[in-house]
Amino acid sequence: MIVELIKQVRRLRTKLGLGAMVGLPALLALVFWLGRGQAGERGAPQDIFALATQSGLNFAAASLEAMGRFFLVVVVALFAGEPVAGEANWGTLRYLLVRPVPRPRLLRDKLVVAMLLGAVAILLVPLAGMAAGTIAFGWGRLQIPFGSLGTGPALTKLAIGTAYEAVSLSAIAALAFMLSTMTSSPAGPVSVAVGAAIVSQILDAIPSLGNVAKWLPTHYWGAWTQILARPPQSGDMLRGVLAQLPYVAVFCVVAWFWFQRKDILS
Repeated sequence: MIVELIKQVRRLRTKLGLGAMVGLPALLALVFWLGRGQAGERGAPQDIFALATQSGLNFAAASLEAMGRFFLVVVVALFAGEPVAGEANWGTLRYLLVRPVPRPRLLRDKLVVAMLLGAVAILLVPLAGMAAGTIAFGWGRLQIPFGSLGTGPALTKLAIGTAYEAVSLSAIAALAFMLSTMTSSPAGPVSVAVGAAIVSQILDAIPSLGNVAKWLPTHYWGAWTQILARPPQSGDMLRGVLAQLPYVAVFCVVAWFWFQRKDILS
């Protein structure tokens, strides 16, 4: 697993993906700083983005919410959709498969490393947002509707939100990883996974779907912001975690069976 981690970290796409998770919050902070004079005129007081310029902690929360719907999806899908398909594309997969290493172990190592890199990418967003927000707007309490939170409680809630964001993206990551075992083109799994996330969000916005929408993998994205309310709510977060489980289980099982029967000459 260490060998796989070192190999993945050294790749250019890893460096670019993680670098983007640091650079985009900084760019977002610059945009908010330039428009700070009008920020208070837009959005309701309970809007997380209307409060973004109140402190570095607020900007960290806003960065996590802003990037969770698309940019994080792309990076997580990239890390999960490239490992197996990339090896096949370069012609090195067949050499890995003929080595005396069980296929389940090889697949497990690639999945764990992909999930680890995805988690690091997600973690970098609030950290970079906090750093950029503190430089641009100063350090202070986390302002929430009808109150504020000190540093300790605020960091705890941001940690919970970051962990929830990682779980929320697990179904998309598992889909990209499953597709990675089926093709030799890394672009395919990544684009399909990102497209699936976009389609799911579009379907989720259709009122006529009713309760069916609750089983879409993206329905409870952003539910972590409810813990910033007063009193905090966590019901949708639990439902969001449960909604990911069947997707992750099915995609991982299919990936395992497919990889077990993969032709080394294909």
